[in-house]
Order: sequence, then C-alpha cells, then structure tokens
Amino acid sequence: MNRTHFSEYETFIMGDFNSDISTTNSYHSSLKQFMNMFDLKPIITDFTRICKTSSTVKVLVLISDVSKVSQSGVIHTSFSDHFMTYCTRKITNPFIGKQLLLTVRSMKTYTKKNFQFSLLSTEWKSVLLSDNVNEAWYNLKTILSYSICLLIQCNSV
Repeated sequence: MNRTHFSEYETFIMGDFNSDISTTNSYHSSLKQFMNMFDLKPIITDFTRICKTSSTVKVLVLISDVSKVSQSGVIHTSFSDHFMTYCTRKITNPFIGKQLLLTVRSMKTYTKKNFQFSLLSTEWKSVLLSDNVNEAWYNLKTILSYSICLLIQCNSV
C-alpha cells in the first residue's frame, strides 16, 4: 500500500464534520488547525442545516486546490435534516489510454485512542532537534500524515 500525504496530491475531503465553521468554538479551532496543516480550504459557505432555532455549516467539502473546482454548493432537501453538498471538478483532457488510479481513505476505523498511541510511539527527534523551521515543519507534517494513514483504510479504485 502506498503511503501518501494530503499535501502532496490533489485532495477532496467531504463529509459531516460535526463542527460548525460559521461559529467559533474549540471544535472549530481544531478543524481550522487541521485545514491549515494540510492547506485545505472549505468551498461550502452556505448553511448545510437550517432549523427553527439555528443554522449551521457542518457538511463540508475541503479541497487542496480551489482552482480545480468549477462549481459547488448546497442542495436543499426534504428527506434529511442536513442539505446535500456538491462540487464539480473542472474537466481535463487526459492522454488517451492513460489509466487513472484513485486512492480512497475511509476514517471509519479511526479512533482517538489509537491515534494518540501512534503519536506517543513515534520518534520525534527529526522535529524537535531540527535547526531549520521549514525542515521541522515538513517532518511534523510527515509524521502526522503517516500516523493518520496507519489508522485508516486505504483502497485504490
């Protein structure tokens, strides 16, 4: 299995993050840190859930390169308390006969306990002893990406 990093490839992450990005709270702060770490940007800005007492933006589409999306938005539905979100990637003309391989990562097996264990068992010298801030930052992202990849299922399609 090829271990890749979010920041090295075009990345789309979609789902219900249970963190309202239209407000500021501790969960939102953690999500913002994750987005900044991997240079991901939210492209859904409309409310994804509207109730009598509140409106939230919890169903997100995070992407690494905004220029590759032609349209995105929210579709109001009557069969769920959340609206559907969508995005359309710009069309490119690949070479004829070129094979396309997608890697899909499922976070269903992720647990906080296993992630913490992975971080505690990691060698941190490459980050802590680095004299170069760019090198330390790259090493930190590499460690975190690798720790995440160890805990999730990766499937190629």
